[in-house]
Amino acid sequence: MNSFGPGNWLHVGLLSLIALFAGVGCANYRLEGNVLPTFYNLTISLRGDANNPGTTFDGEVQITLHAVQTDVQHITLHKDDIEIADGAWLYNDTGDLLEDIAQSSLTYDQPTQQLTVHLAQTLTLNRNYTLHFKYIGQVQSGMTGLYSASYVEQQTGQTKWMLLTQLQRINARLVFPCFDEPAFKARFQLHIGRAGGVNATSNTKLIETIDEGNNRFTDHFDVTPPMSTYLLAFMVSEYRARGNISEIAVITRPEDYNKTEFSYNVAKSVLDAYGDLFQHSYKDLGNQILLHATTPRFPHNGMENWGLIIYKDTVLEHEPYYTDGWNDKEHTIRIPAHETSHMWFGNSVTFSWWSYFWLNEAFARYYEYFMAHQLHPEYQLDEQFVVRQLQLIFATDARASTQPLTSPEASIQTPSQIGYKFSSITYAKGASIVRMWRNAMGGANFDTAIRTYLEQHHLGNTEPKDLFTHLKTSWPAVNISLDQFFYDFTEQVGFPTIMVNISWEHSTITLRQRRFLLNPSDGSDANLRYTVPITFATNLSPNFQNLTPYTYFDKSVDFVQLSLPEPIDWIVFNLKQSNYYRVYYEPSLLNRIQVALTKSNHSEIAVENRAAIINDLFNFAYIGMLDFADIFKFLEYMSGEVDYVPWYAAYEGMARVAKRLPTEHLSNFGKYLGDITASVQKSLGVSLRANDTVLDVYNRNKQVAWLCRYQDQNCNSKVREKFESSSEQLSPDYRETFYCAASRSGSYARILEYYANETHPTERELLWRAASCTRDYRTHYQKEILGNANSVSLKMVGLAQLYEQNPDMITQIFLTVTENITQLATALDSWPKTAEALASMSDYFTTRTQQQLFSTFIDENQNLFGSSAETLTEALSNVDKHVSWTVENLGKLIAFLGQRNSAAGLTLVSALLVMTPLLTFLLAWIGSNECALNYRLEGSVVPIFYNLTIGLRGDADNPGTQFDGEVFITLKAVLADVKEITLHNDISINIEECSLYDAADQLVESGLNARLTTEEQTQQLTVPLTQSLAVEANYTLYFKYTGKVQSDTVGLFSASYIDEATMKTKWVLLTQMQPINARLVFPCFDEPALKAKFEVHIGRPSGLSVVSNTELTRTTDEGNNRFTDHFKVTPIMSTYLLAFVVSEYQARGNSSLSILTRPAYYNYTEFSYSVAERVLPAFGEMFQQSYQQLGNELLQYATTPRFPHNSMENWGLVIFKDKVVLEQPGVTDGWTQKEFTIRNIVHENAHMWFGNSVTCKWWSYIWLHEGFARYYEFFMGHELYPEYQLDQQFLVHKLHNALLRDSQNFTQPMTSPLGSILTPADIDYKFDKLTFDKAASVIRMWRIAMGEEHFNLAIQEFLQHYYLSSTSPTGLYVLLNDHWPVQESVLNQSYYDFTIQVGYPRIIVSLSLKDHMLSWEQQRFLLNASDGSDPTLRYTVPITYTTNLLNRAAIIDDLFNFALAGLIDYVEVFEFMEYMSTETEYIPWYAAYVGMERIAKRLTPQQLPNFNKYLSDIAVTVLDKLGVGWTSGDKVLDVYNRNQQVAWLCKYQNSNCTNQVKELFEGGMEKPSPDYRETFYCAASRSGGYSRILEYYAKETNYIDREIYWRAASCTRDYRTHYQNEILGKGNSVDLKIAGLAQLYEQNPDLVTPIFQMITEDIAQLAEALESWPKTAQALSDLTDYFTTREQQQLFSNFYKESQTLFGSSAVTLSQALATVDSNVQWAEQRLGKLVSFLAQRNGAAGLTLVSSLLMMMCTLWNLWLK
Repeated sequence: MNSFGPGNWLHVGLLSLIALFAGVGCANYRLEGNVLPTFYNLTISLRGDANNPGTTFDGEVQITLHAVQTDVQHITLHKDDIEIADGAWLYNDTGDLLEDIAQSSLTYDQPTQQLTVHLAQTLTLNRNYTLHFKYIGQVQSGMTGLYSASYVEQQTGQTKWMLLTQLQRINARLVFPCFDEPAFKARFQLHIGRAGGVNATSNTKLIETIDEGNNRFTDHFDVTPPMSTYLLAFMVSEYRARGNISEIAVITRPEDYNKTEFSYNVAKSVLDAYGDLFQHSYKDLGNQILLHATTPRFPHNGMENWGLIIYKDTVLEHEPYYTDGWNDKEHTIRIPAHETSHMWFGNSVTFSWWSYFWLNEAFARYYEYFMAHQLHPEYQLDEQFVVRQLQLIFATDARASTQPLTSPEASIQTPSQIGYKFSSITYAKGASIVRMWRNAMGGANFDTAIRTYLEQHHLGNTEPKDLFTHLKTSWPAVNISLDQFFYDFTEQVGFPTIMVNISWEHSTITLRQRRFLLNPSDGSDANLRYTVPITFATNLSPNFQNLTPYTYFDKSVDFVQLSLPEPIDWIVFNLKQSNYYRVYYEPSLLNRIQVALTKSNHSEIAVENRAAIINDLFNFAYIGMLDFADIFKFLEYMSGEVDYVPWYAAYEGMARVAKRLPTEHLSNFGKYLGDITASVQKSLGVSLRANDTVLDVYNRNKQVAWLCRYQDQNCNSKVREKFESSSEQLSPDYRETFYCAASRSGSYARILEYYANETHPTERELLWRAASCTRDYRTHYQKEILGNANSVSLKMVGLAQLYEQNPDMITQIFLTVTENITQLATALDSWPKTAEALASMSDYFTTRTQQQLFSTFIDENQNLFGSSAETLTEALSNVDKHVSWTVENLGKLIAFLGQRNSAAGLTLVSALLVMTPLLTFLLAWIGSNECALNYRLEGSVVPIFYNLTIGLRGDADNPGTQFDGEVFITLKAVLADVKEITLHNDISINIEECSLYDAADQLVESGLNARLTTEEQTQQLTVPLTQSLAVEANYTLYFKYTGKVQSDTVGLFSASYIDEATMKTKWVLLTQMQPINARLVFPCFDEPALKAKFEVHIGRPSGLSVVSNTELTRTTDEGNNRFTDHFKVTPIMSTYLLAFVVSEYQARGNSSLSILTRPAYYNYTEFSYSVAERVLPAFGEMFQQSYQQLGNELLQYATTPRFPHNSMENWGLVIFKDKVVLEQPGVTDGWTQKEFTIRNIVHENAHMWFGNSVTCKWWSYIWLHEGFARYYEFFMGHELYPEYQLDQQFLVHKLHNALLRDSQNFTQPMTSPLGSILTPADIDYKFDKLTFDKAASVIRMWRIAMGEEHFNLAIQEFLQHYYLSSTSPTGLYVLLNDHWPVQESVLNQSYYDFTIQVGYPRIIVSLSLKDHMLSWEQQRFLLNASDGSDPTLRYTVPITYTTNLLNRAAIIDDLFNFALAGLIDYVEVFEFMEYMSTETEYIPWYAAYVGMERIAKRLTPQQLPNFNKYLSDIAVTVLDKLGVGWTSGDKVLDVYNRNQQVAWLCKYQNSNCTNQVKELFEGGMEKPSPDYRETFYCAASRSGGYSRILEYYAKETNYIDREIYWRAASCTRDYRTHYQNEILGKGNSVDLKIAGLAQLYEQNPDLVTPIFQMITEDIAQLAEALESWPKTAQALSDLTDYFTTREQQQLFSNFYKESQTLFGSSAVTLSQALATVDSNVQWAEQRLGKLVSFLAQRNGAAGLTLVSSLLMMMCTLWNLWLK
């Protein structure tokens, strides 16, 4: 009776779907199998020679084949990048020509790379035919097919070229037309035509060489055994052989001959050993030779071509003293052992398809370790396998991104799917499973099974079932299904944890299992079960050698119980971690195991099990099953551990923990580490010994590296003593570790000297890395990294070494680097590399303070980085994740380390310091009096007046690097007994004279410069006096000095531009003193509350003019073409407001108000001047205090091409970046630009009152400046220019942004405690967006709550009361409170809640429909409630409401954030937004698109059509209203709204939008406005206008419009053409290429996969186009941020594994990107499931979606059924 089981319903269902989708074809990447090849006669004629490899070659192939089916009238095979010019010829088995096949009878399918030869007649079944092709092939630039490599011959200095092949996986088709699948085995005879002077080697013996004349020769090789196409190989070079090339030899360049003796001996011994093991010698396989060849350029360590194994040079070559250490030799043993095993596994017996690829690589990796162990037991590779392969692969196999060893054959079809199988799972897991089988069945049984398997399938193809047949035949009798056992670990993913519970009372043990997952919520199937072997040992029977299973844990049972015959002390499972699972011991048992490990010889517990327990414990802690404190307590046993393998596991486990420990706790960690390493340190010491075992050498390396890095005094002192007393030659294994420790311990100069004197390139790099371990980071950074002597790659490595090797100094190093980031960018020749360097450094950040430092740096400097700023933003996000992880996971460990080291109290405080930013400030406040360094001035002396003269040394053609200075500071003592004057002075100022005068100008003390003391870190200069100053008496302190023109944009610095009339470079000198950079220009009291008046005098050359804060009074001719300009005395003001600009600028305006810019830009300032004219009087009227009444009659605006911010509010001289106030007609004069100009001018004008006249007492209160400036920027801007509706825009541009930032744990309060803001980094921390945007939002709240009239009166009185003085938030509070409506005054608590507290609440509203009652409650809103923020904070808030729906943008923004925080599902947000089908206003749409941006970016390409449909539906009304065209009657927000609608709708393929744009563009419309130009042209390029826009780009001369056209053209969907012609071409700059590449996928998110595949087809091409591997890494990192599927993740992972060596140190960028992809995909899997279903169902496509999701399965099964 037939049952209708699962297979049948699936079959019927799929047939129905196939019928439904009969028109949907599936590309078939597999050959049909109706024709089989048996022989290839292949001739390759090379056109190049040793001096020129050529770019093409000539090929000719005759393929003997036969049909295995009837009625075959076409032959399909593979080709790629081969040009077949003359068709083909078909011959019969007697050599008669049957068909001269025309070119028209050849058809080619590019995606599948299949060439079909259509025949005039059918082939006779099983009769041999010969198919003949002549063709031209390409010498590839990548490392696939036939490609070239080069090296420099040491003796002559000549570049030598070689040609070689790499045909695995599917690259034989790049060299000749062939049946390029592993099952299509055939014999090959190869003939290589070459130039004289080079020789050819191939898979088989050279038979003869024929002289063809004209210095051309043809080498003819013997016929190969039957083999797969990917194993064919040849090499053409000038190489020399060690050994007999007719049997076995190592082939390398002649000069390296002496480096191959060791590898040659290994190669011989390995080959013989395999013959003995398999009882089938190599020659019996069918090939007489085995050559091992080296190459300087290869994509892998080695490739197993039958008879010609090719390796990277480094695998086989050992240079005495440099590359002949134990590590090098181990590598040389393992890799040839691996590749040689392939002669049996892969070459003789080949998998039938790539889905079974592990049948090759699992055995090769297994024998790589265990055959190598047999031949070289001194390396103990059997033990090393456990920690370096098994434990390593556990991490991969515990994630959703893992894969089974055996994939369904039909799921591995395309090139990328085949690449997917080349994963570490295939190698390391495969080898671990083979080891498990071997140990479970017994070595002898296993060897028998393998021999019979190899014998039966010699020269054939197999599937896993063929192997299993032989394993089962030799397996001892067991009571489980071996088929199930094999299935569980080859076709299932993952592995189990065996949970061990013991009843001590009843001597019974219960075992349970569950799948081990690093993240159970990542979409993995947690219910998988496995049949596993159970082995164990006890204290009564501590036999760790018998690996035969005691029993098997059958997956079908819930638990296994073991009864012990008598009580035990301990039991350990999974002997030698022989089987593929983890073991979790209940706490009481784990404690007993720890006790056993502390006993003599660790109670005989095997090293593998000690390592296994350690590795398991760390992983259980990572997933929250145990706390890290428990692990570190367990590791106390290691104080008696001396073996390498357990220490390897321990350090692997500790690496992540140590990296995430806050710097203040590293000393406790170092103490712990020193204690538990006591025995191993004593055993090994720091010196090499004659009786060292290999693992002793490895172990010492680890111990010294870790202990000295974490400042173990014993380690450091012994290294220092050894280094200073001995000059013995160190082994290459240990040299870098030892020298690194020596450099760190004080021998930096000597190591650097070694580096300078060394000539060997490898050794030089080693010594550079070692020198870079120094703790004298400032010297190394300033002299070596910023210097010009070293390459950029070395500088990158050196910088990384500084903080990686000195993790406790990461903050100081970051501050040093970011003091002047432009210096580093100059040293690294690139802002992208600088971003990469900072991102890598920030990966070591561990505290919120470091996070905030980084955040502040990004906010202030991101404009410098251009598109690379995204690297910093991503890095900042990673820092937040890391610090959150520390807070959540390491609290108990930190407490344990502190308590253990007798520092419990300190540790408690420190732990709280990490957890709560508010406590950070509180503790800083409490502890400020105890701070070793006092950054604040004492306040015993105050300045009154500065008479400052600056003498510039440069001119318009050369700004100079120094200036001369002279300052007379009038001051007074306000306290008694003042015998020293302390003020600020940067070390870049060199003081030559210092004297003190009294009020009558009588000299009081002279020669003070000899007694001056400077504190470099606090930048404080102390002038010691011989007598006390009289209280309240005026004195004048005089300094004469020289200063430095800074290279960065601080202090006095230079900027340049090209004069368009003369094309000469013109220089500008200007200042930027905020926040604490006046001290870079003159000695001063550089704190905001220490206000004074200033009189400035600037000495300059002729031809330049000077402007400063006040009016120019006179100019003095000093002779020699030098002049001095004298300026009026300023109002009383802070030092940071002083400014001057020296330039050739031209002014627009008059003596009271003007704009100064370069003469060529004069006409671009008309609009900004008109704004300035309106703004200043408006503020005077609002505040009832005119600008002139403040004390300055002059207000000037100066522009500059180089500035750290958009603008700076220097009193009387506001400095702007050019782009802020310059409007170029038709280019930069759109609505957006004008709004930008309005807001910035309003903002800086507001500062004349808020900041300049009324100043904060200290930087903790900087929001009193910036909060009001930001508030008026929008609301005064709105009053003067209501058409911009800036009152509404404020909500979405500032308030919503502030809410997002303030809901995360790196937020900060508006008012920080005084004692927490002391250092320069602390001060920078306050210049945060919250200081601007949150403060403005809170001010707006106060204004609305108290009423505008009350608010304005309070502000007027505040400005009058504190005129020309300093205040704190209390001063503002008093005046706001005075004017608050009495009946509503709750300001006291509310003021505190929003200025001193962090965060804000969400109000939860409930409505009772029954009694019409509203109720509400509040909770603090947090995006991540577990990030360490205090969720209990509460706030006093005003409540307002309406029954009219005016708050649409706020509701939308709130909903998206509630969904982001997990309070609601995104589907609820999207359901709510259905209302927007009638919404036409910009503000709600802006909020919607901001919210949707993250969602759209995380949707997969398959999900995007449903999103597009949704978007099209809800935007139908607004698109109908606005259209895609533009009119003169457009309102400003209509322009903005159209911009975002067209950008989004056309990007997501809305046909209405695309068609309208296309029609308008093709209809010859006028040029769009600057606001809309890029959006419109981008949409036009995407919809077919690419060529025309590229033409616009080519003809445009204005650089701004050129960049717009470039970005717009780069929106094209014809990505391949744009990439090949424009991005890889020579005509565009690297920056444009990077921007263009990003546009391709950002503007076409559905095409991101094919774009990635296109780029990575030959990544070397992109690296060449971008002139840098770091830039290429960053470009790929940016691209993969748009990856949304596990398939894309796997593509990237495969690429990374195959290509990471190309990227050098930049591979870390790819590694971080890969982690980001995993995080992004996990987020989407966890958060977007319901939304995806909703979009599909909403669009009436639930069934369609189901079909789409099954489409790949259909293709798979369809192909199977066809077979």
